[in-house]
Amino acid sequence: MDASAATPAAPYLEDVRVEDLPAAYGEVARAIGLPAALALLRQYSGARLTVPSAVGAAHPLARRLGVTTAQALARHAGGSVLTVPTLRSATIPARDRAIRAAYRERRTPVPELARRFGLAERRIQQIVARDMRVSEVIRQ
Repeated sequence: MDASAATPAAPYLEDVRVEDLPAAYGEVARAIGLPAALALLRQYSGARLTVPSAVGAAHPLARRLGVTTAQALARHAGGSVLTVPTLRSATIPARDRAIRAAYRERRTPVPELARRFGLAERRIQQIVARDMRVSEVIRQ
């Protein structure tokens, strides 16, 4: 994979928390730091990545992620195959938090949220219902 194939930035990526990530990748984020894990996610979204035991400055991982990040990754996961989550799967919890906040704090109607986030009204209802009784959502 060359640098030109890097995945573009995703909405809500800056709002991703370690607990939003799949468990195995969350461990990686805790070991190398969330900013480094997000950089890895941007570069290798959805890929299976063989992590070397040692990384020098000329290694492709070091060129794409920076030497410090690549070395931290090698210390944590060297010799293993790492499945990097997709940008979409990593950002869904942050997107859902934004939807719930718009609904609760700004009282944005469900149809408007559906248009803004490109989701069906039913999906918006499901997302906001996690925090409240379903009857409160349906009435909106």
